[in-house]
Amino acid sequence: MAILEPWQAIDGEGDGGSAGRRPRDKILVFHLKRKKQYKKLQGHRQNFTEVRIKAIEADGVTYTAAK
Repeated sequence: MAILEPWQAIDGEGDGGSAGRRPRDKILVFHLKRKKQYKKLQGHRQNFTEVRIKAIEADGVTYTAAK
């Protein structure tokens, strides 16, 4: 499976499904300076866009997604 960047294009047509924006799982960032009693815990959630592709048509062949 190839991962395409947003500026790259697929030679063919696609039948896009639903798309949604939601935050990813939380990533915990923990900083520790040993022997100094310094601890810092910080959470980070970055948004991402989820797109479901139902079918791709290229060179007269249609490829559909597995159900």
